[in-house]
This record gives sequence, structure tokens and C-alpha cells, in this order.
Amino acid sequence: FKHVYVDGGLLPSETFAVKSAASGLCLTFTGSAGTSKDGSGKAVLKKCDPTNDRQRWHGANRDGSDPAKACCSGLRAWNTDQCITGLADGWKAGLSTSVCDIAGLSPDQQWSITEDGTLRTRGGGFMSNKCLEADATGVLRHHSCNPRAWEKIDASKPLETRLYDEALKLGRG
Repeated sequence: FKHVYVDGGLLPSETFAVKSAASGLCLTFTGSAGTSKDGSGKAVLKKCDPTNDRQRWHGANRDGSDPAKACCSGLRAWNTDQCITGLADGWKAGLSTSVCDIAGLSPDQQWSITEDGTLRTRGGGFMSNKCLEADATGVLRHHSCNPRAWEKIDASKPLETRLYDEALKLGRG
């Protein structure tokens, strides 16, 4: 159970909104909760709304790069099967997502928000260790990694994780 649900990021320690410092907009998954019908999706920047679950994100997928930390090597849209894979095609198209690889083996899904406020990929290839930034109008671009370009806001522990933690304390896990 733990290997899949906790280490794979399905029971995250927190969910949060991702706010662009330049535009003041939040990263918003455009699909519905649940499983994607075609295996892919998109995220765009929209006005921040703390009641919009489609603006909630969390760490996901196992992290094979750090033996001391089983999770997380990617960013997942809360209550979906979708993880960030990179920029979508087309001007102002936002980010593309695909079904999360909870084993953490997909280099395209290795994204994180760092403590210094960068939205960074650590996947292999020519985009390795590049970051995403938004301009004042909300257009996303690959860019060198400037600190404080993004902010995690409204972090909270999901109900499912709180219930799991309580069950473990009671010896039911």
C-alpha cells in the first residue's frame, strides 16, 4: 500500500496552488477530476481562486534519484491522473500533462517547485535543469532558472492523507 499510495504520491503530504510572481495568476488544470479520457491534458494560468480544486497540485511519482526520499519526482494535478510534462504546443497554450508514471521513470514528468521558487525540470535531454516562467500576461516560456518566479500558496494536508495518518496511529495501517 505505502509503496504505491504514499511513495507514488497518491496520498500527498500536502496540496497547494502554484502562483506566478510575474502575472499573479495560478496554474490551473483544465480537465476534470478523475481519470483522463484520452490520457492527456493541459494546464494554463488563470486568476487564483482558493476554492478551485483544479488549481491544487502536489508532488507525485517515486523519486529514484534520492534513496532517502521515496516521493516525489513530479507535479500532479490534485484528484486526477495527470502530471506536468512540459510546455504545450502553440503560443500561450500552457503546459501539457499526461497520465502520471508513479514509478517515476518518465523523464518528461520530472518537475518540481523548488524552495527558492523555480518551476524546474530535472528530466534528461537538452531541457535538463531548465525552468518555466510566466510573463506579466501569463505566457509561459522555458527560461533560465530565476528564483522567486513561482510561489506555493494555500498549502494544506488532504483529508485522505489525514485519515490515513490517523489509521496508522491506531495501528490499522
